[in-house]
Amino acid sequence: MIILKIKFYYLPVLLILVFYFITEIYTYNIIVGQEETNIEEAAITSNKLIDSEYVYLIFDDDYYKMSKRGQNHFSIYQNLIFQSKNGTILDFQNSDKTTLYLEFGSSPIERKLIFENITFINFDYEKNFNSYLLGFYYLNSLNNFKIEFINCKFKNIKNLMVHTEAICTKLIQSSPQFVFNKCSFMLYYNIIILIH
Repeated sequence: MIILKIKFYYLPVLLILVFYFITEIYTYNIIVGQEETNIEEAAITSNKLIDSEYVYLIFDDDYYKMSKRGQNHFSIYQNLIFQSKNGTILDFQNSDKTTLYLEFGSSPIERKLIFENITFINFDYEKNFNSYLLGFYYLNSLNNFKIEFINCKFKNIKNLMVHTEAICTKLIQSSPQFVFNKCSFMLYYNIIILIH
């Protein structure tokens, strides 16, 4: 009888531990280094983590240059969070090669892409009218995604900020898919173009 009481007593603790380990298994943190190619490397690593529920790209440094090699491609099969505690600056170096491409994979459940405390600067590539800072693409017609910018800043963006091509066969969304929460825009030309 005493054994049953001990087991019952530890059951809540055991459930909490199991929940914690399951959460840890499905969450992956990538610390992004300051070298120019590290965002490319973070994309390659993130793209391989199809089974993770959440992938956090953590920017601990104050300033990062976006790579000019044109390899800033993220395939999103999980919830992807670009996170900075100190307001990290991503410098796009006035080049169309620094565009950040984000492609949502086919998934039956809603996926989120979150940018938190990020400052996007210096995207001024006037030679190519079709260039853009952030490009979003979708591999299915469900449009079950949400893109959220939390406390972000956009400075000196003199070309298109967001380009997206959505496939929509019928209205299925009851909440916004793009959310700008506590964001500021300074020296920008165009914010969003949606091709539908």
